[in-house]
Amino acid sequence: SAFTAALVAADVVLGMRFPSHGETSGAAIRALGLGACVFLTAGSETALEIPRAACVLVAPGPSEGAELTELLLNIARRPDWRMALGAAAREHIARHHSLGGTVSTLVAFLEEVRESQKGRRSRSVKSGLAPPSPLSSVSEGRVALAAQLLEEACLAGLEIGIDPDL
Repeated sequence: SAFTAALVAADVVLGMRFPSHGETSGAAIRALGLGACVFLTAGSETALEIPRAACVLVAPGPSEGAELTELLLNIARRPDWRMALGAAAREHIARHHSLGGTVSTLVAFLEEVRESQKGRRSRSVKSGLAPPSPLSSVSEGRVALAAQLLEEACLAGLEIGIDPDL
């Protein structure tokens, strides 16, 4: 995609976010996985998940601009540092954010939920009550969010050649 091509072509990718609301930056994860040199906002959720050897952290605040300028100059002077960051980033993402690993984690979670639902259903059947819906204890907002996430996952799968009907 054009987005991936831009990430590959960049010497540095800025994945800085402030204020952060606890979200992980998908764009930053993608850039890190491609071995890009990524600058992140110190203290952000993404920065907390990525090893210091795999990214450059920039403290938010009044001196952020000066710090960013100095770090960019240092990266420009030290291509070895940029390459080392990219290699560490690629390795970290391959180990902790691979498609297979993510799918395995999701499957394990869904199996755990299914098993917990079986126990609830069998108690309901024995008592003569209708089995609860798997979503009965989930708010409408969370159901809508889950539907949106599922749609985004399907679109992402299509983008990399995964058939959503599998």
